[in-house]
Amino acid sequence: MRILNHTTLALGLCILFAKTGTAQELAAFKIPDSPRGYLFNCRTLPEEDSTNGWPRSVEGTETILAKRFKTMRQSALVTIVFYDVLYCRANRRKGEKSGSVVMTANEYSVSFPRWTSVLVHGQLIRLADFSEDSFKAPAPHYDHYEGKDALKKLKEVGLDPPDDMDGTPEKGKSGK
Repeated sequence: MRILNHTTLALGLCILFAKTGTAQELAAFKIPDSPRGYLFNCRTLPEEDSTNGWPRSVEGTETILAKRFKTMRQSALVTIVFYDVLYCRANRRKGEKSGSVVMTANEYSVSFPRWTSVLVHGQLIRLADFSEDSFKAPAPHYDHYEGKDALKKLKEVGLDPPDDMDGTPEKGKSGK
C-alpha cells in the first residue's frame, strides 16, 4: 500500500508539473520515511517522432525517485548523479503500442545548463548550489514569547495585553 501511495504521489506530481506551462525545468521534493526519499521532476524535450500534438502534456517529463544524489559542476553544465533510482519517462512514439519507460538503476545522471534553478520548498535554488542539505526545513521567521516575557514584548511594541493575560505561564508549560 505504501508503494502504491508513493507511486500515486509521483504520478500526480508528474501530471501537475507537466500541466504548469511556466514551470521550471526541474522540481525536487523530499518524501519522509521512504526508501527512495528524493523525488525529482525534470522536463526534457519530447522525441521528434512523438504521436502527441503541441502542447505535449506529460511527454518528455522524467520522474526520478532516488535514495540519494549529488551535484557536480562542469564547465557549462551541472550534472545530478542519482543513486538507487526508480526512473519513469512519459513518452509515446509512432508505431509503438507501449508508453512510458520505467527502469531501476544503481546510478543515473542528468545534466542541465549551469544557469538552471531547482524548485525546493517553493523557492528557486541555483542547481550548482543544490544538495541534500537544501531539503532541511527553513528556520521559522518568528519569535515565541510566554508569560512575563510576552507581556514585556507587548509593551515594547506599544500594545496593551488582553485583560485575561496576567503574565503567568499556562499550567504545564515553562515560562520563557
